[in-house]
Amino acid sequence: AAKITGHCIASYSPHGEKAAYDSLVRMVRERYPLTEGQGNFGSATTSAASARYTESRLHPFGKKLIADLPDLQFSPKEKNYDDSLDQPVYLPCVLPNILLNAGAGIAVGITSKIPGFNLEEVANAVQACLDGKSDDIILSKITAPDLAHCTITSPASETLNLLKTGDGSIEYECAYKLETKGKAKLLVITGYAPEFSVSGFLLKCGNLQDQNVVQAVRNETSEDNGDRIVIQYDTDEDLAKLLKLIKKKVSYKFNVLVDDGAGLTPKMMGVVDIVKRWVESRKNLTKETIKQLIVKQAVELKRQEAKLKVCSDRKGLFAALDDPGDFCEALVKYVGLTAEEALLVSRMQIDSLKKASVEELKKSIEKDKKDIEKLQADLEKPEQVIKKQIQ
Repeated sequence: AAKITGHCIASYSPHGEKAAYDSLVRMVRERYPLTEGQGNFGSATTSAASARYTESRLHPFGKKLIADLPDLQFSPKEKNYDDSLDQPVYLPCVLPNILLNAGAGIAVGITSKIPGFNLEEVANAVQACLDGKSDDIILSKITAPDLAHCTITSPASETLNLLKTGDGSIEYECAYKLETKGKAKLLVITGYAPEFSVSGFLLKCGNLQDQNVVQAVRNETSEDNGDRIVIQYDTDEDLAKLLKLIKKKVSYKFNVLVDDGAGLTPKMMGVVDIVKRWVESRKNLTKETIKQLIVKQAVELKRQEAKLKVCSDRKGLFAALDDPGDFCEALVKYVGLTAEEALLVSRMQIDSLKKASVEELKKSIEKDKKDIEKLQADLEKPEQVIKKQIQ
């Protein structure tokens, strides 16, 4: 991990080792992780080990989301901070990662905080948008933030308002269960709400212990137990006081950078607008990728056709090789190639021409033609290409 963070800050983002490593740790611990780690990457109650003690690589989900797409090589590029390297302006994704994993940040005085949503719900919302469905139908696909270890206690109207406007708050409650052990009554916390402070909660429990509201408190969190805090109490009144402590209200603002034609500017928008803007951007990049792939495939087709002509007339090829003049001009003279075809053949290895099979070349040419036809059909319907990637 030390090597990864060092390469990152040296080549792309000189914000410092801690900022880069903290980002890597977060990507390992995300709801939908982009990277997977080996070693101690910490938990809700513990910090990650230093970068020299941990290892990381691309997670299969991250590979599927970003790396397997052909679009990356054709996405817009810009120079890095010292103009020594080209870097993508953004990473193309199969789904809008901005909605999958919770994110928060502040820049030029503008705060943004977006919760994470369910993978399947986001995929359904994107597909509804690709199908041209109404805003209400798109919004209906995403019901609430995706919560693995807590529940939402806010009214549904507040959650809906947040999703529509991108501005609002949600109250969460840590996951818990009530147990008994002999005569002892236990409140067992098994998951934490967003921004819930475990250390702050334990400190408050210590104060309540002095007031006899809490009889005992134990942090039993471990790799085997997972998240687990056990609090012993006596009465229902004591329990009510404890339950208030495991609630957390979080305010959100969906400020997103959008390209308005004059550069990137922040704009607050709801979930539907984010999905629609992402889909539009994704369609544009998909079209550009297909166009570039058609050009690339057309060049390969010309190369294969020129190779077929040469291999079908080996006597002409050998005559061109024996000609003391320019090889390309000799290929035009003896084989009947165009100047462009002659240039392509001149860059091939002679051994590959000798071993080439005419029948195999014909099959390859037919395949290239079918591939180009398919790409041209995809260019007319980029929505179908994106939907296949999502599936």
